[in-house]
Amino acid sequence: IDLDNNGTYTRLINNDGYHSATMECGSLFVDFSSGYSYPIRLRYYQGPRTAITLTLMMRRVENAETKTPGFVDSSCYSGFESDDFATELRKNGWFIPSSDAFGLPDVEDLKLLGTNL
Repeated sequence: IDLDNNGTYTRLINNDGYHSATMECGSLFVDFSSGYSYPIRLRYYQGPRTAITLTLMMRRVENAETKTPGFVDSSCYSGFESDDFATELRKNGWFIPSSDAFGLPDVEDLKLLGTNL
């Protein structure tokens, strides 16, 4: 996942490659303010074909200003070995943003950006 920072995309998460389901975390803090739009670019490769596992999750980081970029949550980089993993994530403050938090650009906007459809 790349975040648009005034026309330059910054890589937040890179979980590329053929592997079993794992949780990958970003190494930068992002301050999301209400009422603003934050364009992201998502490139997704499904593999292996037996499990669709792309899920965007986030959590609030308390006192982020006292932590250094690259701060690692204990949940990050974990495999999904048990059915209780999602329950543990929720206990630690992780959540899936609601669908109304997302929007897709208009086709004409994509053409202006030079995106092939």
